Amino acid sequence: MHDGKVTWDGEEILQEFPSKFLLPGFMRVDFHGGVVPIDAVLKAYKVKMVKSRMPRNVGLTVNRWPEHIDAIIRMPQQLGGQDGHCGNFNLDPSDDTQELILERVGSQQVPAGESLFPNAVVSDAEVRTEGAAASTVADCAPEVRAKAHSACQAAEIPSRLLDACVFDFCFGGEEFAAQDALSLENFKTA
Repeated sequence: MHDGKVTWDGEEILQEFPSKFLLPGFMRVDFHGGVVPIDAVLKAYKVKMVKSRMPRNVGLTVNRWPEHIDAIIRMPQQLGGQDGHCGNFNLDPSDDTQELILERVGSQQVPAGESLFPNAVVSDAEVRTEGAAASTVADCAPEVRAKAHSACQAAEIPSRLLDACVFDFCFGGEEFAAQDALSLENFKTA
């Protein structure tokens, strides 16, 4: 949130809060305060939201937090079909498992010209190592893990969710773990 910039074709947009950016007939992007964050766990916090409306009723919403973002893409079923990370939208959840999606679409990278995040795209010749392996609680430094464990227990996180809280503390920071603890009421009733 502090250093992040929103750009379009390499030019910074949405520099003020609130603000909007328009490409008439194509896209509208608004930067404003949000009422309901993407992650319901964070509903007690004020959020700064970037909301884009694009052709074919495609919407991208990004919640900008001090140390991370939450993002969601919403769209109706597209003409000619679609497939990707969330499945193929054929209303048959049995063929939307991770294994079947990878069989259909593979793990190819999105070409830079088509990516919403062109700085994150690497060429086929490059090998991406950052984020290649999923982190686990075991990857957390022992002293941080001990502090996380104590903090999560003090927040009365149920034992079945303790590892998730420790993970959030280790890799998202103490503030992120505290934000997740807000949903404790939901955990107790779930």
